[in-house]
Amino acid sequence: MSMTGMVLGGYYLLSHEIGHGANGAVYLAVDLRTHQNRAIKEITGNNHREAELLLQIRHEHIMHAAEIIYEDQREYLVCEYIEGKTLEQIACECIRASRVCSKTVRESRTITEKQVIQWGIELAEAVNYLHRRSTPVIHRDIKPGNIMIDQEQKLHLIDFGIAIHNPVITSKSIGTDLCGQALERAYGSKGFAAPEQYGDGAGRVCRPLDGRADLYAFGKTFVYLCDKQQITAGFGLRRILKKCTRTAPKWRYQSAERLCSALKVLYQVKYPDNRRKKIRAGCFAVVLAAMLIMWGSRTLDRKAFDSLPTGLSPAENETKAAYEAADRMVRASDMPSETEAIRFFEDYEELKQYVQGVLHSDLCNSESREKYDKLLELSCLYAPFREDEAAEEAAGLLEKGLSDLEHCMEIKQYGEMSREECSWLYAEYCRQLFLQYRLMGQQKLQNNRAGALENMIVAAGYGERLRNQDEGTEDEKAALLCDLGRIYAQTESPEEALSCYRQGTEELQEIPTELYLSYLELLTGLVENETSDYRKELQQVYEDVLHQERVTADPRFERIRIQAEQIMEERGN
Repeated sequence: MSMTGMVLGGYYLLSHEIGHGANGAVYLAVDLRTHQNRAIKEITGNNHREAELLLQIRHEHIMHAAEIIYEDQREYLVCEYIEGKTLEQIACECIRASRVCSKTVRESRTITEKQVIQWGIELAEAVNYLHRRSTPVIHRDIKPGNIMIDQEQKLHLIDFGIAIHNPVITSKSIGTDLCGQALERAYGSKGFAAPEQYGDGAGRVCRPLDGRADLYAFGKTFVYLCDKQQITAGFGLRRILKKCTRTAPKWRYQSAERLCSALKVLYQVKYPDNRRKKIRAGCFAVVLAAMLIMWGSRTLDRKAFDSLPTGLSPAENETKAAYEAADRMVRASDMPSETEAIRFFEDYEELKQYVQGVLHSDLCNSESREKYDKLLELSCLYAPFREDEAAEEAAGLLEKGLSDLEHCMEIKQYGEMSREECSWLYAEYCRQLFLQYRLMGQQKLQNNRAGALENMIVAAGYGERLRNQDEGTEDEKAALLCDLGRIYAQTESPEEALSCYRQGTEELQEIPTELYLSYLELLTGLVENETSDYRKELQQVYEDVLHQERVTADPRFERIRIQAEQIMEERGN
């Protein structure tokens, strides 16, 4: 029965039905107090959890609920009304427009790649908000029909009817969520749901599910939009969407935050700040005017005109443009630790060809500061790739740079660099190699692969070089001593580990909590195993730690405290 014309809760006047789904009708209502439009839907057994969730969510790109009202023993959810259209409607309308409209009208209604990337950033921010909540939420039904675009071209994620309130469904918890509610059937929309959302023969959830399922649907949504709109997606956007829609979750982006970061970098590279363009254009106008004044009535020849700084960067060849974009990212001073430039490469082989091209260039045959900076940055390009040789390739680039630096320092010919610059670069290369080999060793150790011990020993060697170099800030020195001490402890070299921890407690102005805890844990183990008499040292370090509130407040300290006190009491007796 139609509810049009009814007043719910005393002040929500139902205007007309604006939608109808599996869980009931949705009505447009007018709030008689504020005269604002609202969307109202009845809460049934199937969408009670959706109502509870929407009342908790507050994000600019997610539809939010205002309240629940009760009328005639029924519950209704009052939501914000988003005046606009879904991505599905926009895509289909543009297809129809392309068939009937003139070229001018059709072009004015076509969505650009720039708009797609902007919407992608907004949706990624919304998904990241859901995944990073104290109780993470997986939407499970991201698709064009569940994304609204308002009149200001802002994106809003809607319809949380099948969202789940748990961080991950593992093989142990398949069939229930954290609320104990049965997940008897696999839910999702065909063509957009991730492979792991599909059920077995009986339609039941049968594979682990986490937030990466939403990232798959994200990619499929924008692939659908680009196909319907016939948008020629650029190299970078294709790379990002391809990574989102990988079949295996481990090959997709591992978080919405990383996806959002990739889209933002792509946007900055392809569509730089217009203010900079205006400044460049202004500079061009000034230069041109000055040259005209100087040359009077002379005409500028074509070669001189083309050499002027127009501020534009046309790229006829898309692949070349992608490499240039990667170069800009690599040269950026604020480049993140795991460079975003990698997202412009289609696959691992293409990256290797690019790196080899740089290595054979004149740049890498020089002895300039730019060469060593470039090698450092190129090594970062391998970080996101999971191929077995990627880590070795990254380490090889660093070792090449370090070898050349050692040669310069040995013959005392620093090229364009000063002695201080060379010394700083040497320390930086040692630091990066220390981190690289330590990471390689830890990964092999976790995966029970051969070579873990060898990598750890190599890492310790570079760590000792850095330790003797005495370069870096107080924080970098503290981190080095902590990490180097752990490596020695893992490789069963307790004396070397103790040497690192002792140096830290003696030389650092602010001793890190991690160093104190590692120091105590190592001493406790040595005294317990009676390998040597470290009881006095353990007693002294323990008493020092008791005066460090930030250390004693750490949850890990309690376990070490109980063990240390018990051992000291036994040895004392």
